[in-house]
Amino acid sequence: MGLVWSLGQNASKKPDVLVGFQSTQVKASNKVQGADLSFRLQSDKNFALEGIRLSYLGGNRNAVANLGGGYSFASSSALITAAFQAPHIRGGTDYLLASQKFAPYLEINTLKRLKPTGSNYSCPTGKTLRNVQENFGLANVNSYLMNGFPSLGIYTADQAITSSSDGAYGPFLPVGSVTCFEAASVDEETPT
Repeated sequence: MGLVWSLGQNASKKPDVLVGFQSTQVKASNKVQGADLSFRLQSDKNFALEGIRLSYLGGNRNAVANLGGGYSFASSSALITAAFQAPHIRGGTDYLLASQKFAPYLEINTLKRLKPTGSNYSCPTGKTLRNVQENFGLANVNSYLMNGFPSLGIYTADQAITSSSDGAYGPFLPVGSVTCFEAASVDEETPT
């Protein structure tokens, strides 16, 4: 749902009301594709149907381009529509084929930032896939081993183990990488 302000000389000062449906597919690389179907209702004309639009979506989780077509009942014209969408805002223009004029608009809506996709990665039995929240030095693994934890190995699902630039801390798993964890016997999680 949202509000749409038409821009231009003869545009109504009251926003149209937008009702629609958006279906997206977010890939592990954060690329997005999908479709958007929307209906605009004219608030200054007892919510009469202004038009309908169907757009292809493409981009990433932060910014999505819209390109499609539809029909404006208010202008009695087929249209081509193009827009740029970010969380809660979309700006674009319709091109009315009958009058060969652009009709730009600004929209505020309820569309949030798209959530990342679930991972295709899997862990060995007994371990849970987690994101690394802070750089985890692999030197810490040795301290776990010295305290009686079994040697379970390091599994990195999406990023290579990195070495620190000065070599003082040795290799580490960087923030944002994905690895497997196992519940330890002392009620804490041990990276494995």
